[in-house]
Amino acid sequence: GTPGDGRTDHISVTMNNPLYDHIAENLSSLEDAVPKVFVDQLKQKYGRSLYAIVFYGSCLRSRDYADAMLDFYVIVNDYKTAYKNFLERVAIRCLPPNVYCLNAEYRDKQYIAKYAVISQHALQKAVSERALHSYFWARFCQPIAHVYLAEPQAKDFLVAIQTNAVTTFISKVAPLMGSSITPQGLWVQGFEYTYAAELRAERKTRAQTIFEDNREFYLRIIDVCPAQPAKQSAQVARGVWQFRIVLGKLLSILRLLKAATTFNNGADYIAWKIHRHTGEQLAVTPRLRKYPWLFAWPILFKLIVKRTIK
Repeated sequence: GTPGDGRTDHISVTMNNPLYDHIAENLSSLEDAVPKVFVDQLKQKYGRSLYAIVFYGSCLRSRDYADAMLDFYVIVNDYKTAYKNFLERVAIRCLPPNVYCLNAEYRDKQYIAKYAVISQHALQKAVSERALHSYFWARFCQPIAHVYLAEPQAKDFLVAIQTNAVTTFISKVAPLMGSSITPQGLWVQGFEYTYAAELRAERKTRAQTIFEDNREFYLRIIDVCPAQPAKQSAQVARGVWQFRIVLGKLLSILRLLKAATTFNNGADYIAWKIHRHTGEQLAVTPRLRKYPWLFAWPILFKLIVKRTIK
């Protein structure tokens, strides 16, 4: 690609090293029938702007799609081609990704998914070591599967994205651990830090579960990832993380409210998500559905005070 077009020029730098090879070996292709129904809808919606679709999250780990929400990343070539709506383009440039809800039917059963849209170029920046916040690099250092590629090089792009996300994660987390660092501790405590940097309704054991579900994947990364001298002292690293946590809470609230406007029944989705992870039942009123930006604040404040989300 030409410079600045968001293509994969940087990949040659990361190819042919053990970490890149390990990521490539574990980047799977998934062709399950239920995800494919959603992929067909997304291909129809985004057409020639579509570069790749990534499947991730708890449904990828369990392969159980009943009574769950499937998670996808839709990677587009650029926003101008992907969006005709000016406000959607502004929203995604200001605070990526844009998140949407999608429903599908397969063999007379209803399924639901959410998908996040981001461009190649924005994703490259978001997983690089220059990216302050962990929103993207924490997600893309976890196992993913591709369910659509516009071209063979798109797989190389995804491997490079994951490789960069992994090295970014380690570079941001390792200085916190000091000399007592262990491979398991790095991943589990690292994920706990990234969860703290968002507004999430997750069980306390979530980070440990993610590690245990993919133990060999994560341990092998530490084996093949070249040791790098710490760029920050532990004290500086902790200070940066405190700032990252405060910033992340704010960005999470803004993303949540943005999703409530881009989702069909976005307020209902947020209530479902909180109930699923915490058991807390929220009453979703008609005015909350219509004006989430106005009426969600008291609910968010109440949940934060109760530490339902934190």
